[in-house]
Amino acid sequence: MTGQSEHAYNSGPGAHGGSQRKQASVVSRFSFLSTAQADLLNEILARRSSTLLERVRQANSVDAEEIMSVISNEVTENLDDKWEPTDYGQAVSALLAQFNSARVNEWP
Repeated sequence: MTGQSEHAYNSGPGAHGGSQRKQASVVSRFSFLSTAQADLLNEILARRSSTLLERVRQANSVDAEEIMSVISNEVTENLDDKWEPTDYGQAVSALLAQFNSARVNEWP
């Protein structure tokens, strides 16, 4: 690890293995997320930062701050005219909260 913002979120059992690991996407990497949240994170990363998604799929540790930044940008871009999250923005906000909670719990 290179700094405080990099945290190791290890894959669950059975997540190591060629194409199966790619198919598992981020679900096994972040066991603290629900399947729906992991799918949402996978979709956001695929659209916003495919290189980060590949690093998440392949690395033993990932930069949690970089992931938080991508999710935060997604929330910000999904606010309504009153600066409240849209329905989709609320789902992304819940993902952000869950990811942040796990990040804080992993902090050394």
